[in-house]
Amino acid sequence: MKTPAASEVLRQLLDRPAILELPVVCDPLGARLARDAGYEAVALAGYAIAAHLPLGSTFSIEAVERAAGAVVRACDTPLLLDADAGSAAAGQLGRDVARLEAAGVAAIQVSTQHVPDRAPVLLAIERQHAHAELLQRVKIACTVRDHILVTARCDVLPGDDYAESAGRAAALLAAGADAILVHAAESELRRLPKDLPGARLIYTGPLTASCGQSVFPADQLGQWGYSGLSNKYHRCYCPRLRPPVPGAAAVLPRGSADMPLRPCRTPRRADQGRTT
Repeated sequence: MKTPAASEVLRQLLDRPAILELPVVCDPLGARLARDAGYEAVALAGYAIAAHLPLGSTFSIEAVERAAGAVVRACDTPLLLDADAGSAAAGQLGRDVARLEAAGVAAIQVSTQHVPDRAPVLLAIERQHAHAELLQRVKIACTVRDHILVTARCDVLPGDDYAESAGRAAALLAAGADAILVHAAESELRRLPKDLPGARLIYTGPLTASCGQSVFPADQLGQWGYSGLSNKYHRCYCPRLRPPVPGAAAVLPRGSADMPLRPCRTPRRADQGRTT
């Protein structure tokens, strides 16, 4: 029997009744830990890839391809990748999509880092330009792909016109996007699934800390109509793997709100810093 492509597996996971959780990992070891903790798919973001590059090195599509390939080889779960990390102009996106498909990536996130050609007079005009650029990138990716899923990011900023934001998401779906990655506050989160019936929506957390909220539990998002939850960097699976400590809080189960982790520090050697 032919093994289904990772993209088809991810599509089936997103279309099932239960919500899919995709922890954001930073390396192959994190991906293996997430898989062993019971997660069925993982995500890899640009900041995680850049953190492993030497200082002064170029953040290129080659670096993204190597990082994604290493994660895919480390675990047999579908990978959602921030494909704009290291990607150049829209004209080269087709080449990049083919390379990432060959690396085994199941889905890519297409976004835009729109920079105005001149000092913007109106923010609304520049946002329209950014949205037009994003639509173009989604259409290109959907045209050249073989089987990889194409997702697009939609931000609903505090104070934004909700109807305009929902319209942007609908336009991305009409352009061929298989799913929308949503950054929004609770009030907008509740409305989007109702206004975009049948759409695959993946919640990726609040836009900024000023939103005053953490990641919502997966069960809650599933009740609202979301297909996926992509948790914050490492916080979703590390607590599940830690051994219990006397007097410490109970380990969070999958689907709980995320928990801040303290950095791991290397003990200082007694002779460190001495000169001879």
